[in-house]
Amino acid sequence: MPEKVDPFPSCSDLTWGPDTFVSVYGLTPHKKKALLKAPGGRADASFDKSRPGIRVYARLVKDGVPDSELRSAVGVKNENDKVC
Repeated sequence: MPEKVDPFPSCSDLTWGPDTFVSVYGLTPHKKKALLKAPGGRADASFDKSRPGIRVYARLVKDGVPDSELRSAVGVKNENDKVC
């Protein structure tokens, strides 16, 4: 197994937000156009699920920052019809 695996999709500071994979899995963002702000250090994003059996897992990725430092900074709450 390789020591370093590049993230997929590629990790770039220039791209963010939902991509084509979101619609493939039946997820629709609650906000179509939004600026994500985190003045208190916390931000929330929600998606409607058209297929209740879908479970979402998330992780933060930043080139040069170890996964261990970012692991506790993201959480996901799966419900029948939405994910937050």
